[in-house]
Amino acid sequence: MSVWFRAMLVGRRVSRLSRRPRDECGAAGDDAGRARAAELRRWVRECAKAYYVDSCSLVSDEVYDAALSELRELEEKDPLRRELGEEVGHRPAPDRLVARHANPMLSLSSTRNLEDLRRFDERVRGVGCGTSPEYAVELKYDGVALSLQYREGRLDRVLTRGDGQVGEDVTRASLKYIRTLPLCVPRDYGDFEVRGEAYLLKSEFEKYNNVEGQRGVVYAHARNLASGLLLRKNFEKFEGESVQVCFTAYSLLLLNGGYPASTQLEVLDLLKRIGFHNGEPFVRRLSRIEEFDRVEGEWSLLRPELPFMVDGIVVKVNDLSLYYRLGCTAHAPRYAMAFKFSPERVASTVLGIRLSVGRTGRVTPVALLDPVRVGGVKVSRATLHNREYLEKNHISTGSQILVERSGDVIPKIVGVVGSPASEVRWEPVDWSTCPCEQKCPLKTQNGDVFCTNSTCGQQRLRQLTHFCGALEVDGLGASTVSQLFSMGLVEDIRDVFHLDRHASTLACQRGWGERRVRNLLASVESAKRGATLDKLVFALGIKSVGRALSAKLAERIKSLDTLKNMSQSELQSVAEVGPVVASAVESYFASEFARDLLASLSDVGLLAEVERNESAARQSALRGKNVAFSGTLRSMSRRKAVGLLILCGGRPQSSVSKSTDYLVVADDRPSKKVLDAKKCHVTLLTEEEYLAKLRPP
Repeated sequence: MSVWFRAMLVGRRVSRLSRRPRDECGAAGDDAGRARAAELRRWVRECAKAYYVDSCSLVSDEVYDAALSELRELEEKDPLRRELGEEVGHRPAPDRLVARHANPMLSLSSTRNLEDLRRFDERVRGVGCGTSPEYAVELKYDGVALSLQYREGRLDRVLTRGDGQVGEDVTRASLKYIRTLPLCVPRDYGDFEVRGEAYLLKSEFEKYNNVEGQRGVVYAHARNLASGLLLRKNFEKFEGESVQVCFTAYSLLLLNGGYPASTQLEVLDLLKRIGFHNGEPFVRRLSRIEEFDRVEGEWSLLRPELPFMVDGIVVKVNDLSLYYRLGCTAHAPRYAMAFKFSPERVASTVLGIRLSVGRTGRVTPVALLDPVRVGGVKVSRATLHNREYLEKNHISTGSQILVERSGDVIPKIVGVVGSPASEVRWEPVDWSTCPCEQKCPLKTQNGDVFCTNSTCGQQRLRQLTHFCGALEVDGLGASTVSQLFSMGLVEDIRDVFHLDRHASTLACQRGWGERRVRNLLASVESAKRGATLDKLVFALGIKSVGRALSAKLAERIKSLDTLKNMSQSELQSVAEVGPVVASAVESYFASEFARDLLASLSDVGLLAEVERNESAARQSALRGKNVAFSGTLRSMSRRKAVGLLILCGGRPQSSVSKSTDYLVVADDRPSKKVLDAKKCHVTLLTEEEYLAKLRPP
């Protein structure tokens, strides 16, 4: 599933989670509390998977930290709510090479409240016999946490955090992209591991996006790019890339346990002598916690000028002997805490206001800004949300505003700075006509403004982008669709399946070439063959029908013709479908736009492919079964095997549990999944047996 669609779905859950008051589930052991914990746990795991596996952020750090904090409070009150175990990040993807950490790699507790930091100090004092402890403070780099294992004086393995117990092996990618890693180290301390953060300089991130942006590949955050580079499996084909990842070390542990020094500051000094960058000059010693305010004020002011991304300050007890006495929770050590910076806000000037039309026709005002750098990224436009927000805050050309990147990703205006009246040119926004070429009239509905012409250019572009994303057509992201649309090669959804007619024209364009065109045509054909009913319903872009609801409808209706002919009362019998959604579905299929679109999809053979796939899924022996995989398949990639399983109505699992029906064992190598399958009495399938079950009888 596209991370952007997941972000949208998660965003809806955020508002639902935040509306529910905490005191509803405050009593330890009650059913409401356990339900709330389960809801939070599902949400936290989904966000963690996006962050650690998919290299993207679905929500801001503030929202995620608040939900995680509430979940841990609920788990502490009632042991029956503790199901999170020792996971601190997310289990590695099932098709990755993994290894176990020599020492658990926990995450840090975090806060944005100085009072929490003082309570942390009080707990440390309690263990340290009341004496005033010293602290080491370091910048918290916003990147990818890595563990480097050195054996017999040589770099042996590089692992990601993973779930804290098992990480993904990224040794080869690290050697390619992190060119400053010491390959050989003194053997004075035996075998040890170095932990630190991999990240990109802001200049390197911008350079990469400028080059790759010409091919439609743009990363929203430097952390996402660093993670994406390190998790590449076939990075050899990117041999010409000059991008470089930096690494700053912050810890050194012996593989058999313990530290080769007595204080954290001595560890940092040792790391420097070995050949690592250790965070200097942003390392300080605090004789008492009250000195933190001064350091935080100084470093937060320097934050916009730093050549790399940071998101806070790490406070660690300097005396390593206290680490053993303080211990750890299942999630985090008690001897350290991260103080998170507030999202960076930068002032800019509104140069103009334009109206933007979404795929459903909703019109949104967008501010064109005097370009500013926010979190290392140049921002030149940001949403003004809606007409009410624009008029309530009296924003116009010349207004001074504050902009931040939500979750350090999406630019948004969060405030208005007082502007001299002489500098503000009050230019009224024309809310009567659509900004499209046809200048169609606009209408107001429930506080939102909509274009009345469903075929206007901007709507068609957004619909195309949504359609390609919903069908998961690789290589047809927003920027590529926009390029093809502006060239006139793709004007409606039908044209996506006739791109082969323009192959020679497209191959001559800058940033393309015959190879990229061939890959794109293959992706379109693959998406067409792999289309399922739930993907199609979502791709149609029916108002208020998201991916999750599309799946529920597809499970109930079995065919698109059934959905087209359902009445509102029949639609409302489907879970989560109310009067508003039922009315939207009925209105959609009654429209001339829907009739024309479905006729086009029938002409290109998409509807026939969907029907064929649904028929095969209904007959498959794997329909409704939970299936996990172990080992490397010979006949296909893991991704293709999972895709075929989903096509047949099966449910892929990344680990084995009592709910697993089958484990596909691709080779004879021993694995934890095979042992778990035997314990849980799960049926084992060879690759050949799995392929046989995929075929209808």
